[in-house]
Amino acid sequence: MAFYNLLIVLLFLVKISLPSQIYAGTMNLRLAIDGVKRDRHVDVVSVPGAPDKVALLGLRDGAIRIYDRRTGTLDTSPLLTGVTIPDADLINTLSLAFAPDFQTSGKVYVSVVASAPGNRNQDSNRVLEYIVNPSTMIADPASRRTVIRIDHPVDEIRIAHHGSDLNFGPTDGMLYITTGDSQVALPGTVGAPATNPSQDVTNRLGAVLRVDLSGDAYPADPDNNYAIPADNPDFGPGADPSLWAIGLRNPFRASFSALTGQLIIADVGEDRFEEINIGVAGANYGWPAFEGDAAFLGAVSPAGVLTGPAYAYGHGGGAFDGFSITGGVVYFGDIGALYGRYIFGDYSLRDGIVSLWTVALDAGGVATDPQVWSYEVDGGVFGRPFAFGAMEDGAVFMLGDNGDVFELTGVSGPVPAAAGLLASGVGLLAGLRLMRRSKRRARWPAGRFEEPR
Repeated sequence: MAFYNLLIVLLFLVKISLPSQIYAGTMNLRLAIDGVKRDRHVDVVSVPGAPDKVALLGLRDGAIRIYDRRTGTLDTSPLLTGVTIPDADLINTLSLAFAPDFQTSGKVYVSVVASAPGNRNQDSNRVLEYIVNPSTMIADPASRRTVIRIDHPVDEIRIAHHGSDLNFGPTDGMLYITTGDSQVALPGTVGAPATNPSQDVTNRLGAVLRVDLSGDAYPADPDNNYAIPADNPDFGPGADPSLWAIGLRNPFRASFSALTGQLIIADVGEDRFEEINIGVAGANYGWPAFEGDAAFLGAVSPAGVLTGPAYAYGHGGGAFDGFSITGGVVYFGDIGALYGRYIFGDYSLRDGIVSLWTVALDAGGVATDPQVWSYEVDGGVFGRPFAFGAMEDGAVFMLGDNGDVFELTGVSGPVPAAAGLLASGVGLLAGLRLMRRSKRRARWPAGRFEEPR
């Protein structure tokens, strides 16, 4: 009886503290590929000029497989059979991008994290280029070329933030690369450097890089083959010229909005907040001096003027809480309730349930009207979200960490107010339980490198 009375009180508190309609409805997801029977996929993108073709990147083998939406089948011959690097041991592939002129150049790019042979405490971010034969749609493994290599500091903890997402600018054709801060010890702790890499403009960690693949500013360096765009921002004396924005922790996913052209960066947080940032040339998003809008490490002096997040949510078990953001695409398909909204999720699970949210983003980068969505799956099990991909026609695919691939087919609802209120109450109860251990869970200590979060 005491528990029942407590629940009533909590539900009343939820009613007066949360919007009456935070639960917007249900996303309907159809199983496209059963990942249990195949290598797990880590990224999903549209094949340029082929609206019915969806490219899937394998996490372990680096194979690129093409899914045909018309027939519901995978091509028997992968576009890329896999990634191998002679001077690397363990390899995780994380992101995939096709060149804007792919139909003529055949160029495709894969982002990997590779460890040194015999030393998994030393790893590097690399972007690799392959050339695909347009008639066979198969890449030549011998065409592999390293576009960029960024070595990480030796990390005895083996929990690393690599970022590693790839996106071509829709109007400038430049390649945008996200990098993490490498999870080096934070300033103020034993053995830590004086400056976190995210605020050190002499390196390329904890940042968004912008490079021009039409030239090569480093002809004598086989590990760096790119040019510097003339309009890249200048971060001051000694700054790396490839920097476009800094002050990020682990921008695991980013995407350009097909509606506004904005680069939207989902940055995984540390102890308190997860962030959605709007890409701005020359921006400093503040990590580790700030996490979200809150001060984090006072000992760190951020460079230049800070840019706050468009949206941030806290760690916990409430309706809008989580522990590890997974971005995210702006929807521009034919589902009216989602049009123009940024769809994203969280890699953590609350009582076995995946969190899916949307926010509205205006042209000025202001996020409004956050919504919580439930989901129903037609076949398969939706695991923790690895990636969201928008196709050329606006269709959206979602990848779960169990390998299943889903297509968003529609929405239903909204959830009745009573059900939404009950769900909110349950979320608050869960939050009371989870908040006590949020700091421990936020770090995901086991298998972080293998699971690339």
